[in-house]
Amino acid sequence: MSYARFSDADVYVYESVYGFFMCQVCLLTPQDEGGWHGDTTTNTRMEMVTHLRAHREAGHDTGAAIDRLEAEIAQGEPEPREPCRACYEHDRPVELRRFNGAVFCRSCFDKAVAMTPQRGPQAPGWADGEVLP
Repeated sequence: MSYARFSDADVYVYESVYGFFMCQVCLLTPQDEGGWHGDTTTNTRMEMVTHLRAHREAGHDTGAAIDRLEAEIAQGEPEPREPCRACYEHDRPVELRRFNGAVFCRSCFDKAVAMTPQRGPQAPGWADGEVLP
């Protein structure tokens, strides 16, 4: 779902399925050799509101994005969860665990372990992962 689009604002802001908020082709980032601006990502709605306020201070039209994000914050909308690295699910009520920086659901973890040559007692088990909220 987008909070603002270029058709009605100077920013394109949305919640990514990968568990963060994106300000795509952000005018506050430097331009590359081709003249394109980079993207800005935040982990929370409040961080994106702060980012969008910087856009407003720079004279950019942010549309209704700040109001929509602040309304979700006021309603207690949960922040997005980092998704499983393999299937990118994060909205369903599934337990996620982190292993060496990578996040997995149980099903994908079992598949990944079955495909690794490091089987046996030294292979990580589901219980070895950090439980994510």
